[in-house]
Amino acid sequence: MLKHLRLLFLLLFAVAMVACGSADETQSATSTPVPVEPTDEPTAMATEEMMDDMQTVGDIAMADNNFSMLVDAVLATGLDTVVQGEDPVTVFAPTNTAFQALPEGLLDSLTEDQLRDILSYHVVDGRVMAADVVGMDMGTSVLGEDFTVTVDGETVMINNATITTADIEGSNGIIHVIDTVLIPPSMADAVAGMMDDDSMMDDDDDMMDDDDMMMDGTVGDIAMGNVDFSILVDAVLQTGLDTVLQGDEPVTVFAPTNTAFAALPDGLLASLSEEQLRDILTYHVVEGRVMAADVMGMDMGTSVLGEDFTVTVDGDTVMINNATITTADVEGSNGIIHIIDTVLIPPSMADAVADMMDDNDMMDDNDMMDDDMMGDMMMPGVIYATSNPSDLADDSIVALSPDLMQTMMSFGDFSEDVTSVESIYVTSNGTAYLTMDTGEGSGALVGIADFGNMGQDMMMDDDAMMDDDAESDDAMMDDMMMSDMEMMMGSGLTAPKGLFVAEDAGVIIVADFGANSIVVFDMELNQLFTISDLGGERSVWDVYHDAESDTLFATGTDGVLLVFDGFAENGADDMAPTRMITPTDLDGEKISVNLHGVAYYAGHDEVILTDVGDAASADDGQLFVIPNALSADGDTEVSVQVGGEASMLGNPVDVVFDGSHVYVAEKSNDMVLRFDGLVSAEMMGMMGDTAPAAMIEVVKAESVSLPASSMMMDGGMMDDSDG
Repeated sequence: MLKHLRLLFLLLFAVAMVACGSADETQSATSTPVPVEPTDEPTAMATEEMMDDMQTVGDIAMADNNFSMLVDAVLATGLDTVVQGEDPVTVFAPTNTAFQALPEGLLDSLTEDQLRDILSYHVVDGRVMAADVVGMDMGTSVLGEDFTVTVDGETVMINNATITTADIEGSNGIIHVIDTVLIPPSMADAVAGMMDDDSMMDDDDDMMDDDDMMMDGTVGDIAMGNVDFSILVDAVLQTGLDTVLQGDEPVTVFAPTNTAFAALPDGLLASLSEEQLRDILTYHVVEGRVMAADVMGMDMGTSVLGEDFTVTVDGDTVMINNATITTADVEGSNGIIHIIDTVLIPPSMADAVADMMDDNDMMDDNDMMDDDMMGDMMMPGVIYATSNPSDLADDSIVALSPDLMQTMMSFGDFSEDVTSVESIYVTSNGTAYLTMDTGEGSGALVGIADFGNMGQDMMMDDDAMMDDDAESDDAMMDDMMMSDMEMMMGSGLTAPKGLFVAEDAGVIIVADFGANSIVVFDMELNQLFTISDLGGERSVWDVYHDAESDTLFATGTDGVLLVFDGFAENGADDMAPTRMITPTDLDGEKISVNLHGVAYYAGHDEVILTDVGDAASADDGQLFVIPNALSADGDTEVSVQVGGEASMLGNPVDVVFDGSHVYVAEKSNDMVLRFDGLVSAEMMGMMGDTAPAAMIEVVKAESVSLPASSMMMDGGMMDDSDG
């Protein structure tokens, strides 16, 4: 049973897993906790008005591929009647990754009764929100056995499992996503007895046998097939190091994830020369096949760059310099991958990196980044969204945590000359550009200098963020008055919607929906030219420019995606689309109605689109993924199509992609939604109703955006979109 996924084993996890289950358990080195903050009104759950239309917690899990192993187990044991029943329940739901971390063969060795007991240990009677969980020391499952609750700063653990996403609300209960499968205390000895120590674990170091981890392809192929390494892969390709990772000589790679790259200081990657980037990458590579058991026996190792790194072992935690190994011994045909949670900086580059950051205090005396300094360097991730209710007094820009658990700040107090706020784009230097309506048939492009940097400074202020005595009921919320900021304005627009700042080309591109045109400005907001030829009678809602290919995508409100190849090179008033893409189903029938948001993912050459459907309907929105975007033309079969009741896509106005997650501004449902895993090889050909992985209330969400400073704009690693 459940053999359809190959198990990935976590470093030293198997023994800790079966030995724990009590108050003595400690956090696994593989945990990547997401803050679980109690709030008066949890923002990750749907509003009460939506409750009747929501699915059960069982339906939500069944619609999400991240829970496919949990769902299979629930169906196999008949527990679907519990998670889809009328009685309220709370489920601590392990992801596929959590199941994959179990010792190989363990699931197959369980009887149906034993599996049912393990699953029942993950369920609690009633609706228990995160705010209630953090107030517990202990809880009781429907199995009748207790579990412990440990709160350490922002980390909340159930036994040895960390809650990574909280308060996903269904019609009959709550889901809290956890990163580890829980074992009932009464079963700990039995589970330990099922494990064949000789075949599953190394006698000396409790590590996996080499043969257990063998994967198809080189270590380079493995990384290229995993969307979580898209930034690393793009950097490797940019520097020509793919010949090393896909070569015949054996290598070991300490591989940082997209999250590790995103945690680097803003602008650092963009400021590196190609040689500096190559040095950083080669510092992550070691010659030969070095298994985790060998790593643990080291005090120091030498990279192929020729510079040393330190190895620290503390219980279950193994660190390379300041990076923790979160998954070990992923084996390819030509070497080993150990996944790490932090990008390593070679000691010889410490001063240079410090100079780039204009901060000599960012490195310690040993030219290493310790935990405290790394924390100072990590700018908190942020998602910007615009709220566009009917009353301008309530229009705002909100800053959201990427897990969609918190509204961190709100920006408001717009001028009386503004009648509505449309879209936002924050550049790498912190300047925010917004499209706004300024009256009947008139609009403007507004620039706000240093907006992003001021917002980041406020989020880094611990007192402002976490002071329990803050006057506001929500200690994460601070208001910034737009009137206090230095602003500049470009006019001549009719009803501007989406915009994109092509920093490489030095232009700002605006979709002027009211004038059926695309208007291009320079960075000082002087109008350069207007594209009025849209290939037919249609208007456009959003735009996206890919710098590497110099391609502009524009969404037509008649369901056609317009493509302008050679945009920056050939831009002029008489420019026209070079290609027009119409999304179709498997039968070649057009499935798009009214395209709005657009984002391009260079890693897979895919365009992500939102379709609001009939503007008068609040339940016919869709998400599409168009493959081979740089060459597609005419009727094009989509590789992913999402829509339906569970998806909550009613009026999805805008979309942005961070390299792993798709964020959607959902206007009719007053939400920003997050979908995980849509843009991956495993999801190609996926059609149907998929529930979002997370959501947060944003009244009349009009646009959603990532700050460009958090991305590699030049290398085509991750780009930003909004509209």
